[in-house]
Amino acid sequence: MRTALLSALALTALFTVAAAAPAQEVKPVVVVSFAGYQRLMDDITYLGNLANKPGSAQQVEGLLQ
Repeated sequence: MRTALLSALALTALFTVAAAAPAQEVKPVVVVSFAGYQRLMDDITYLGNLANKPGSAQQVEGLLQ
């Protein structure tokens, strides 16, 4: 009986503290920017050719559509 009461008290205290904690501002992890769509595709084609994967730009373009 006593352990159940202590467990319930601990859970109540845990949820009360979690609810009272102020929310922190979410910061971006990664920011990506590029000059333009065609230049991005040219870069992907170049990197794909370096990696012996010539169809990389078409795969990425399929994902974007």
